[in-house]
Amino acid sequence: MYRFVVVGGGTAGAITATYLKSHWGDKVDVTVVYDHKQPNIGLGESLTPTILTYLKQVGITTDELIKDCNSTVKLGLKFKNWTGDGSYFYHPFNCMDTSSFNTNNFEAAYEIANGCYDNDTAYGNDLLESNKVPMFLEDHSHALHIDGIRFSQYVLKKFEFDLNIIDDIITDVVIDENGINHLVGTNNKKIEGDFFIDASGLKKVIFSKLDNTWIDKSDWLPLNRVIPNPIPCNHDEIPSYTTAEATGDGWILQVPLRNRWGTGYLYSDRFTEKEDAQKRFDQFLKENYNSSLQHNNIGSFDSGYWKKQWIKNSMCVGLSSGFTEPLEATNIHHVIYQMFDFTSRFNFKIFDFDIERYNETMEKFYDRVYLFIRFCYNTGRRDTSFWQYLYYNTPKQILDLTEKISNDFLNEQSMPHDIFNYNNFIKVARGLDMINRKNYLKILSDRNVVEYTERNINIMRDIKKSIDSNSVSHKEYLEYR
Repeated sequence: MYRFVVVGGGTAGAITATYLKSHWGDKVDVTVVYDHKQPNIGLGESLTPTILTYLKQVGITTDELIKDCNSTVKLGLKFKNWTGDGSYFYHPFNCMDTSSFNTNNFEAAYEIANGCYDNDTAYGNDLLESNKVPMFLEDHSHALHIDGIRFSQYVLKKFEFDLNIIDDIITDVVIDENGINHLVGTNNKKIEGDFFIDASGLKKVIFSKLDNTWIDKSDWLPLNRVIPNPIPCNHDEIPSYTTAEATGDGWILQVPLRNRWGTGYLYSDRFTEKEDAQKRFDQFLKENYNSSLQHNNIGSFDSGYWKKQWIKNSMCVGLSSGFTEPLEATNIHHVIYQMFDFTSRFNFKIFDFDIERYNETMEKFYDRVYLFIRFCYNTGRRDTSFWQYLYYNTPKQILDLTEKISNDFLNEQSMPHDIFNYNNFIKVARGLDMINRKNYLKILSDRNVVEYTERNINIMRDIKKSIDSNSVSHKEYLEYR
């Protein structure tokens, strides 16, 4: 029996361990090691639709998480105040099969050119504005908001008879020419295995001891501090989206859970003193939630990733492998993608070929994430030192991309590692008012696709009307789970 050892019992560790066990069953022995007295932050995690792939893999339903983990439905992300004027726009998930609309994204271009853009093939603004969700949610793309602590506890409890769960702290990593020989816990306890996975979060318990290169991306994304602050509440209405509200020195995360708001103030200590950040966050909470900052806890993180995420008989997942920032909920998405890719290629033998291909794929994944999130900061704002830095230090890749998407169609072929495709970029570009409508209208006219595209637009509008008419209050939907 092949032995996996997963270090970390947070969201990433729980997903990794249960994914491995559900994929290989009795062929593997999976041990999870973590300090039961040190749970994760529990800010409130926002996910992407890939969570449904994981839940199906391990046999957990969304209704379980709604009932037992205070989870809510997520249909997208709301960007608020990113242009500094209090305006907002949505970046929702696709609500329909887009394969029949694969026409060089003419539909989005048509809507933009004619000033009637409503997120193309994604959920419409009216649905998100009304705090509703589709009645038959399983037929449509969606994700969840979860309480990270309760989620990991629930998942590990459900699999407690299939996993070896050890309450311990790793104090040493013993390495030999083949990789990791064994781990050492408290009281010199030896923890042995065939393959070791670092899911210890920002501590990077295993990978901080290995010969590797950290790719620092703080010049692209300078945010490196977060002030978490949960707010217990009884919702009158529950949004079906995460909110990212821009401030003068970063942005504020607002995740609606059934029993509370998970809020967090994201900023960079290069531009903001912690006392100023705390004061600003406290003022925001008083004005918007009739609450106040409850503690002085500040979390720190580094923007970047390991160049090699699989080294010999070990790999890193989740925050241990790298971190951008919470803006587009890429962390848990990455964990699931890592497990899918790893289990697809691994056959209980370690080959350099697999390691190299895996590392190449994960590097491309991170590069795509950084490209998209940095694109979201290309707002033109220069009202504070934080936004001035972003404006005057825009990478050439972002400038080139902005020039292209502002004046012409992106027409790239999506790859498996492309978590964000053309539709994602155009939704943000439209929200930030980057696009030249006249150019788009001219291109449509030159290609003689105006009438064809208008027909597709009408089909999409009918589909969205049908979804809207078969939707219910998000709060009511949750109450009947």
